[in-house]
Amino acid sequence: IEGLQKILNNGGANLKVDGICGNKTLSAVKKYTIDLNDKGNLIKWVQERLNQLGYNAGYADGFAEQPTMDAIYKWQDANNLGVGYLGGTDWDYLLKG
Repeated sequence: IEGLQKILNNGGANLKVDGICGNKTLSAVKKYTIDLNDKGNLIKWVQERLNQLGYNAGYADGFAEQPTMDAIYKWQDANNLGVGYLGGTDWDYLLKG
């Protein structure tokens, strides 16, 4: 979570980097969505997280190509979430899962 907080702070979130997934961290990350062909450090963090959870997002390169999106879809389906882009309440499950 600390890595995510640092990424969010680079985007202006002004979070305490404490590794705690609290309301401020969730509120900050919910401003973001991830869809096909997005790129950046947040994408890399998501790829690493999905890989840790056992969903093969491919090489964590920060580019949301089809393998990353397939991993997101499989993870969403396994958690009974809407399948598509990553955003909204998906973040609650991804950060606390």
